[in-house]
Amino acid sequence: MRIIEPLMLESIKKKHRPRRFVRIFLLILVALLIGYGAIAYTNPLPPISPVMTAKLDLVNEPVPIPWSAQGQAAIGAQGYGVLSETPHQKALPMASVAKVFTAYMILKKRPLERGAIGPGITITNADIDIYNHYITLGGSVLPVFVGQQFSQYQALQALLLPSANNIADLLGNWAYGSVYDYSVAANAELKVLGLRDTHIADASGFSSETVSTPHDLVLLGAIVLANPVIAQIVDLPRIQLPAVGTVANTNKLVENPEIIGIKTGHTNESGGCFLFAARHKVVPGEFVTVIGAIMAAPDIITALDGAMPLLEATYRGFAEVTLIKSGQKIGEYRIPWGGRVNVVAQADVREVLWKGTKPTITSGLESIDGPRKINDEVGRLSIDGGPLKVSIPVVLDQAVISPSIKWRATRIF
Repeated sequence: MRIIEPLMLESIKKKHRPRRFVRIFLLILVALLIGYGAIAYTNPLPPISPVMTAKLDLVNEPVPIPWSAQGQAAIGAQGYGVLSETPHQKALPMASVAKVFTAYMILKKRPLERGAIGPGITITNADIDIYNHYITLGGSVLPVFVGQQFSQYQALQALLLPSANNIADLLGNWAYGSVYDYSVAANAELKVLGLRDTHIADASGFSSETVSTPHDLVLLGAIVLANPVIAQIVDLPRIQLPAVGTVANTNKLVENPEIIGIKTGHTNESGGCFLFAARHKVVPGEFVTVIGAIMAAPDIITALDGAMPLLEATYRGFAEVTLIKSGQKIGEYRIPWGGRVNVVAQADVREVLWKGTKPTITSGLESIDGPRKINDEVGRLSIDGGPLKVSIPVVLDQAVISPSIKWRATRIF
């Protein structure tokens, strides 16, 4: 047997040592890679944020309105606010148009359900004095006598249809204690309602210090029509009052089936004033309530004659529009392990819109973090424009598949 010298043995060990280190290094590296892959595979998938792509391809179209060269005017619609108005408006006397706000304030203090008549109100000597006062001034009145009785509802009818100034004061005194206290409450309410260019100095509107603008009156028209009692009364062509008989509405346009009211007004200081409204069918089953206001016309006839051209022009400004189609792409998810998945609308959105406005569109798309099925709901699409407030579900137009084992095991954190 050959005997290996100690020096030779040491030399052999030195030669094999590097190979051993390489093997150990490789084993460690493999272990690290396996460990990384295991951790990467079991780690939760990253959230995938949506990318919004939906847009409304609507163009704001100016709607021409035939404004008169005389006075001030504005046009709007219930739920839409003021749509168009004459420029450089200033607060002017509104005459008996103020009585619709008087009715609003009376019903705020003494509410009535539609169909109810409310408590009785008895005419006193003080009411006769008020009647005589307005006769002296040449204001519109309703004949009264001591002991005569009106229900609250009948008094509101007398206020709004024949436009009786003495009944306005009667109601202010009855509900608030005095016309002055009524005026204080009315002006406080105007601030709450945001009608900053309107001021109330009396209950009847006979005072030239009871002022407003067409802009404010359009907003006021929407407010008062929301009260079913007022909306019912101003639409009546005539009424029957106790000890008085048949009394006609000063607004002769209510004979037109579309016209709802609302109130006429005229004094020497105010000229002709008219707050009016009409319910117009845009398409079958879809109506819009248009509201207009004319102030400082030469006379009441001119104000009444000016209403229909404004209404007809405004009608042409409304149209039913398809904003979103079913299946339309709303957004997408860019999948980290490959491909893109679209988000689509699940329903059509057809709405009546004013051509002069453009709705805004906002997405409530959710982030997703893994496989999803086709038609899974992933959020909602909201559209806001005027009274239009629509929210529809949006879904995936294809499935989001699971990532491959290779992708999961080799992804970079």
